[in-house]
Amino acid sequence: MLIVVPTELESGLLFPDGAPAPLAVCGFGLAAAGAGAAHAIAEHRGAAEGGVVLVGAAGTYDASRHPVGTATRAGSVRCDGIGAGSGDAHRTAADLGFAAADSIVIGKGPELLSVAAASGSEAEAAARHARYPAAAGEEMEGYAVAVATWLFGVELTIVRGFSNTAGDRDRAGWRMDEALGRAAAIVRGLGR
Repeated sequence: MLIVVPTELESGLLFPDGAPAPLAVCGFGLAAAGAGAAHAIAEHRGAAEGGVVLVGAAGTYDASRHPVGTATRAGSVRCDGIGAGSGDAHRTAADLGFAAADSIVIGKGPELLSVAAASGSEAEAAARHARYPAAAGEEMEGYAVAVATWLFGVELTIVRGFSNTAGDRDRAGWRMDEALGRAAAIVRGLGR
């Protein structure tokens, strides 16, 4: 398998003693992650044939179901912000007839929402969650990496550690180490 991680920071926290498979930093955000994942898949084609694993941090929408400091394996990923309009007036690419679907199913588990910019407040996060109630949390790379893996015909697994509540911008209360430690444990278990 090939492991892709959005940032060097996450890579160091996830695998301080080395990753269990070839690892590439794909980049932060939708555009960089999509291009970076495609480049990594092309460069590590043999490893990617065994599947690509995107792993990193996310913000939870529902801390009672997906507590801060835990991790999950996603079942689908949806993109917010591609289409027309914003907020409640937003129309997705599928709504506009430009895409067959706005969600990409990759396995069993909760849905994650890929966003271009993380929620800047709890109110913004609550509004996003109200529009996408199936989403367990938000992150910034999954949808783009899913498109890249689809183009290459390789399987994708997304593992996210919930480091914070979506909309909480005060990093002092984030539990990045714990969340990414749990995510790394899930990734290590995939090869067994």
